[in-house]
Amino acid sequence: MDTSIEFECFDGTGNFPAWQSNVRMAIRAKGASAAINSKLTVRDSCTQLEVFQYRELEKLDGLACVVITGMLAPSLHGLARDITAFQLWNDLQTMFGSSNTSHIVN
Repeated sequence: MDTSIEFECFDGTGNFPAWQSNVRMAIRAKGASAAINSKLTVRDSCTQLEVFQYRELEKLDGLACVVITGMLAPSLHGLARDITAFQLWNDLQTMFGSSNTSHIVN
């Protein structure tokens, strides 16, 4: 029995809220929701617990970035360079989440 679900890649056009909902579901299924809901921050002095939590969130961040990028059309992959999943998620929301349907992608 095949239990996989296929989603269309988002290319900057189409229904962003539906795509975003599908991505959120995929990230949740991977157990990485914290990565799009939390900023990765490092302070000068951290407890061992904070360092452990940071490292765990960093792993989830990588997983969430892979999920998000994997569901973006190749023309939008450049948006994901050297940023966290939290930043990418918010950048996509800013660029495509408004009711304005005209968007510019470089």
